[in-house]
Amino acid sequence: MDSDRDILKKGGWKCSCGKVNYSYATTCSSCRKTKEQAEDEIYQREQKEQVKKAKEQEMENLKYLSEYKQLFDNGIISQEEFDKKKQLIMNGGFLYDNQRKELENLKMLSQYKHLVETGVITQEDFENKRQEILSENNQSKTSIAKKQEEGTAHEKLDRYKTCPSCQKKCLKSCKVCSQCGYEFD
Repeated sequence: MDSDRDILKKGGWKCSCGKVNYSYATTCSSCRKTKEQAEDEIYQREQKEQVKKAKEQEMENLKYLSEYKQLFDNGIISQEEFDKKKQLIMNGGFLYDNQRKELENLKMLSQYKHLVETGVITQEDFENKRQEILSENNQSKTSIAKKQEEGTAHEKLDRYKTCPSCQKKCLKSCKVCSQCGYEFD
């Protein structure tokens, strides 16, 4: 009895119901869908998931843009800094962990500014904290730049490869495509 992996290696196909079928089977032995129907269902499901993820990412980006606008309005970031972030976000770019940390640091700085306005801390205390936070942000940016030069940051972003047989996105570590059974080198 062949395992599912062996069947896929031999050219078998996986149905949308999850059943793995031999290559000679024209219909799924479990749900009776044709191979074409199953492939279409899988494709439709993947398309819906991609649209859903894109909408979630867009909503997250709009949230970040709103937060940067508040920081600009509060005088924490300059017009130039806001415009750069706005352009990145509006062009579909999303914030990576280092950028999210930078945003959190800037929001913390906004809280310190509020403490100055309410008289809890002095302007000098605020400026010291501002320098500390901005220095931390710059160190983070420098570290990321070094990783990009080494190519490690790009490798993290490029976690997927495309199956040359069925065009399915698979993790780089995959040895066999779960859709069509193609064996990667």
